[in-house]
Amino acid sequence: TVGEIAELIKGTDKILVIGWKAGDKTLLSMLQKTLKDEIGLTVVSGSKAGVDGIFEEFGKWIKVARAAECSRGFNHFMGSTECKTFFGTG
Repeated sequence: TVGEIAELIKGTDKILVIGWKAGDKTLLSMLQKTLKDEIGLTVVSGSKAGVDGIFEEFGKWIKVARAAECSRGFNHFMGSTECKTFFGTG
């Protein structure tokens, strides 16, 4: 349910977006209402334009503290410094 999702989001301090256009206004609104602090945002997309579009859309709704990007797609991201940093393995 929406309430359960909001409850899960409360403790979130970072978000990983993979190939999403950030077009779900309901989800973005829920994140805005639920997240109390700034978040770290890492975006993975197949293009720089895709990355920029997601950052722009998130910036309208959510306070972004730290940002990382990978515009060379998911496969590249999996072996990247950004991936290791996001998951705390590097």
